[in-house]
Amino acid sequence: MMEHYLSFYTRTEQSIDAIKQILSVNTEWEKRNIKAGIVSFGFMSGSDYEIYIEDVCRDLKELGITSVRIAVTGDEDPWLELTSIEGEEQTTCQIEFGLFDYLSECEGEDELTPTLKKAQELGPDAYFLPMYQQWKKGFEKASFKSLDEIYEQIIDSCEGN
Repeated sequence: MMEHYLSFYTRTEQSIDAIKQILSVNTEWEKRNIKAGIVSFGFMSGSDYEIYIEDVCRDLKELGITSVRIAVTGDEDPWLELTSIEGEEQTTCQIEFGLFDYLSECEGEDELTPTLKKAQELGPDAYFLPMYQQWKKGFEKASFKSLDEIYEQIIDSCEGN
């Protein structure tokens, strides 16, 4: 079974302990850091990670925390699933080498959607970096060192195609 690591970043004045007390998810929490009003924490999950995300977000909302960033990474090939939540608005993007692996096998232009054509024209870093930066927006003071390393691994594997 594939393991996933879920990282949550919230803008709040609440302490990590106050947040942990209201979370209904029963798991081994890893406190990462509290920096400039941003609390980050994470935990390991199985393939049912979406359920955990829903539960944690519902609990955070009850605390009045509606600005959240979530990063999901796997324990196998490098990839990122990045979710931004601002109030009721939620967006998710995938950053993974599979897209460029697929593009390298496409025979002709007619197989490509406008999005795929854009990805092919820009290349991996120019295509994915704006998504990654948009996800970080408003949370720049948090430490994203481990995610930055995974991002670089993804770009390296894309360029290796």
